[in-house]
Amino acid sequence: MRRTRTKTENDSGQDSFLDIVANIVGILIILVVVVGARTQKDWISEATAKAQQEALEKEGETTEAIRKANARVTRETKELVQLAGKTRSANEDLQFRFMERNQLLAITEEARRQLEEKRSSLGSDDQDKFRHQSELFDVRRKLDEVERERITLECRKDEPIVLRHLPTPLAKIAGDSEIHFRLSNGRIAYVPFHELEREVIADFQRNNQVSRNQPKHMGTVGPIGGFRMKYLVNFQSRAGFNSAMGRPSVRASFHPVRPDIGEKTGFALNEGSGFNKVIAAAHPHQTVVTIWTYPDSFAEFREIKNWLHNKGFATAGRPLPDGCPIGSSSDGTRSSAQ
Repeated sequence: MRRTRTKTENDSGQDSFLDIVANIVGILIILVVVVGARTQKDWISEATAKAQQEALEKEGETTEAIRKANARVTRETKELVQLAGKTRSANEDLQFRFMERNQLLAITEEARRQLEEKRSSLGSDDQDKFRHQSELFDVRRKLDEVERERITLECRKDEPIVLRHLPTPLAKIAGDSEIHFRLSNGRIAYVPFHELEREVIADFQRNNQVSRNQPKHMGTVGPIGGFRMKYLVNFQSRAGFNSAMGRPSVRASFHPVRPDIGEKTGFALNEGSGFNKVIAAAHPHQTVVTIWTYPDSFAEFREIKNWLHNKGFATAGRPLPDGCPIGSSSDGTRSSAQ
């Protein structure tokens, strides 16, 4: 019969110790697993957040670059459209100038042809007379140029004035339909040439008997439209002037009643201004606009000339030195307009 071994007190205590050690090891393993899982989760979350932040920053940089590129494309497109408009306008203006030049050349050639035909149809005496008249006209023109230079030198101040001159390659001479304006200190005023000339004729007729007994007659008429006209009639004969043909020589000057007469250029070019009303009453293709311009208003003259060109008017510029009034002479030349 098998004998049963009885457990001693030492064996029971050893089993309890082993159980405790096993439990502690199990707990430690569980803690290591939990801590490792948490650490991995935190690392993945941090890496994901960092990647998302970098992606957002790159997306923002890309969006800003696209916005700048679109703005640049829009700006350059607008500049190209403006440049194309300017080019088209320049081409149209060039084409208009070319057509105008051809028309003027055709008119000049036709006038030259008619002149040659008329000259060939004249007899020898008539041809001599025609030649003498041409020479007389050249003498008058040269005398008028000398007289203008003399007036300019007399009125010029000690300090020289530099005038920028843009030559006109093609021009036409003003006919009977010509209106005059004075441009000074940025103000433009209508000069009533024809109205004052009629007053001169009436004044001369009233004093005809008295003036005929004198070699010269002086007078003043006006004011009309803010201007007075001083005139001098010379009955003495002078070679090359109208008096040599039986008519007296007449010289006149136009004086404003105040220095600030006229309208500012910015207002004058608008509808409702006095300048605009005078222009509206004239025919564009039959009227030459002559502007007597002082040195302080050359920039305004260019602006007004462009405005008149758009209206279809030919414009003649007459520069004047400071202090010199507008002058007129029966022996002078007409305005040359572009």
